[in-house]
Amino acid sequence: MRALIDTNVILDILLKREPFVAEAQAIWDANREGRFEGYVCAITPGTVFYIMRHETKSAEQARQLITILLQAFYTSLVDHAVLQRALQIEISDFEDAIQSASAFVEGLDFIVTRDPRD
Repeated sequence: MRALIDTNVILDILLKREPFVAEAQAIWDANREGRFEGYVCAITPGTVFYIMRHETKSAEQARQLITILLQAFYTSLVDHAVLQRALQIEISDFEDAIQSASAFVEGLDFIVTRDPRD
């Protein structure tokens, strides 16, 4: 099985956001243990870097977190076709639409998110 991990789930782990951190960590651990192949969308590292740089006040620390993220997960691509598909998806949040379209084009089995609306 291959799954896209939503950016918010990654941020739940890195920011230790309650009450979500324990479940998010279990997902990270399941990926690390090989119970599934985890992916993040190509837009996720940039979003994570931006938020973590502001949270930690350190670009270097944010870079280290991105390095860990990229070692832990594969990356699903975003190109012109993915962006065009995202525009056609009836999801109000365009970032979520991009992630969904990227997972679809990559042929992933499911998306792990805590946002059931999108």
